[in-house]
Amino acid sequence: MRKNTIIWRRMLFCVALCLFAAGTVCSCALYSYFSDLEHEQIECILPAWPETLPELDLWQVQIYCARTDSCVQFNVDAGQKSFTHKVCKNKPVSICVLPVTKTGSEFHCAGAVYPACFTESKPHLCTAELSWVNGYAAYLMQSVIKASVHNSEQEINEYLGRFNWKKLVQTLNDRQSEESEIFYNPWLLDIQQVLEGIAYKNFTATRLRLTGVISVCFDFPLYSPYVPENQVCMTAADQNRVVLRKNKQTLFELPGTAAFRYSVLICAASEKNISLEFISMPI
Repeated sequence: MRKNTIIWRRMLFCVALCLFAAGTVCSCALYSYFSDLEHEQIECILPAWPETLPELDLWQVQIYCARTDSCVQFNVDAGQKSFTHKVCKNKPVSICVLPVTKTGSEFHCAGAVYPACFTESKPHLCTAELSWVNGYAAYLMQSVIKASVHNSEQEINEYLGRFNWKKLVQTLNDRQSEESEIFYNPWLLDIQQVLEGIAYKNFTATRLRLTGVISVCFDFPLYSPYVPENQVCMTAADQNRVVLRKNKQTLFELPGTAAFRYSVLICAASEKNISLEFISMPI
């Protein structure tokens, strides 16, 4: 009799263990299911790095959203073509990627904003090609998020969600593709006015119009911090030509190595009234 009792107890224990395991699996499956409904995987395709610029070492990725605990930074190898990341579905996210070169040269970020720049490539996966012009839009969103540290997650999401990021991105790309004597560099815009337009909900496309700038040609090679501008200033027709904001100092780097780096600080009131200050790097 005692032997049968022990056998029954063992059987009941095994049944209870199986039921617990099944419940745990079901619970995990339900959690995964609801998590998939709330989240989405994004794939970010990195831009091609121009061979005419200093050799790329890696990409520094910065992903910002309203949830401060979900803002992350990580590095991606130079040879990698893309990376993936999980985000809250349809909640605004800024993706900035800073190129880090082997000479330490500094350039503006490429990037994208989610969901405005992304398209669904397959269920639960959205894809975007990160671009240099969209990097400016991503930087704007990142700046707004950083300035909203005292607001709740819901307030930040509602605030960012009301702004038409898709229209902003479209306007920036239209300006970039327009044929003009002055190359369109969004980083020369009055960023304070642009951010105020977003903050005070009176933003118009005129804030993205480049004014108060001049195009100047130099007799020495230099790197613009805005990567696409280097494609223009290195052509035969526009050799060493860059766009400057009048009466504002702009730092350009000169070709060199990690051991011998020099930059030039340029300030121009007109095409003929230009001041140059050569600086040994790093500052």
